[in-house]
Amino acid sequence: MTARVNLLPPEIGERARARRTTSFTIGAVAGWIAVLGVLYIVQLGDLNAAREERDQARAEVARLQAEVDRLQEYAELDRLVTARDNVITVAMATEISWARVLNDLALTFPPSSSLLTFTAATPTAADAGAATPPPPGTDGGSVAAVSFEGYSVERYAPGVERVLIKFEEVDTFFDSYVTQASNEDRANTEVTRFSGTYDLTDDAYTGRYAEGLPPGVGQ
Repeated sequence: MTARVNLLPPEIGERARARRTTSFTIGAVAGWIAVLGVLYIVQLGDLNAAREERDQARAEVARLQAEVDRLQEYAELDRLVTARDNVITVAMATEISWARVLNDLALTFPPSSSLLTFTAATPTAADAGAATPPPPGTDGGSVAAVSFEGYSVERYAPGVERVLIKFEEVDTFFDSYVTQASNEDRANTEVTRFSGTYDLTDDAYTGRYAEGLPPGVGQ
């Protein structure tokens, strides 16, 4: 058995142990600093990524706002066109088909009778203080009043009576009656001249643009 004897002074051993402790501490601190450096780099990368994402979001918002601003003029144009179409639709809602009215009136006169004059007036044209004609489909009564004159070679009966009966068969006519009838000589033939009135229902409306303006109208 061999015995080991330390002949160095105790101070030298203590200094060696102190150096080892210092080296270990320095190494631990250096390692911790390295870890902190890695964490800093990671956090810095995340921060840069967040900033880049924020900048991209701001750029997208700016692009969308510019697009909204660019389209705003078209939205205003669409609003104006829609308003114009509504005005036209409302104005045409009470348009009466006078061609149809005249045709229906002509068809009610039998061959023995003839139409001489025709006068029609809507409520607003007849009286500035009257209510406007009712819109289509409201069953609001008369949309126009018609006055007429004619004559029949078959006298009052059955000539004039037949005209009134024919009036009742027309859907757009109602409240028809004769206001005056008298005999007169016409081209060496004795006839009965008569005048009368009737009202028009809303079936006389053209119905044009009732479903709105078709594409391309008014452009």
